[in-house]
Amino acid sequence: MLSSWDAHLGRGVSCLLFTEDGTHLISGGKDSMIHVWSVPEIVEEKGAALLSACLGDVFVGPGGGAGAPPVLCPVHTWSGHSLAVTSLSFFPGHKCGFGAGATGRLLSTSLDHTVKIWQAGLEQPLATVSMPAPCHCATTDLCSRC
Repeated sequence: MLSSWDAHLGRGVSCLLFTEDGTHLISGGKDSMIHVWSVPEIVEEKGAALLSACLGDVFVGPGGGAGAPPVLCPVHTWSGHSLAVTSLSFFPGHKCGFGAGATGRLLSTSLDHTVKIWQAGLEQPLATVSMPAPCHCATTDLCSRC
């Protein structure tokens, strides 16, 4: 295992999805949140924490002084679901791009009976579809374009 961290308030991760280019990891949690993580930051921050552990739990901060270990923060967070997120998938043509100024689109399902479409950089979903029962998975038609 390369890395592990408390990504969803201790309530657990229910689904994961890497961007096609491998630069971002998207996690859906039992806390109803969706987080977008920078893979290079995960590797860099956890590498620093591992080095800190090897040096006797004293993290050497910038400038050589002692400091707190690095804290990993998501690049973006969506909080529109009210119950656990159960699946994540990309919209065709929007698989990459969750950095600054990006337009990546994501489909999420939840136990709250909703399917939501999200776009990078926007706080609110582009669309919400209410279903008659909890949603456990959804996907998009690879031939369609949004």
